[in-house]
Amino acid sequence: MIVTCVHVHVKPEASDRFIEATIANHRKSVKEPGNLRFDLVRETEDPDRFMIYEAYESEEAAAAHKKTPHFRHRQRSHQKCDYFRSRTTGF
Repeated sequence: MIVTCVHVHVKPEASDRFIEATIANHRKSVKEPGNLRFDLVRETEDPDRFMIYEAYESEEAAAAHKKTPHFRHRQRSHQKCDYFRSRTTGF
């Protein structure tokens, strides 16, 4: 199993756009072969901080996800959200 955690801190005015783009990506990602989970969580103490938790059956499934049109669209949409910071951790 391949797990990726993406920690994101967005500017307050970008939170809604970030959520919309991530939910759109989630809806298609969970239908991909090899996807086990795709969750978006929001910190309770700082509502502009998020974590995206993705789990795939294999390296191949995770790599295939990054080639999908919805992943690329999310990447472009997230770039418009004006992050303070983003950090990705893989397991």
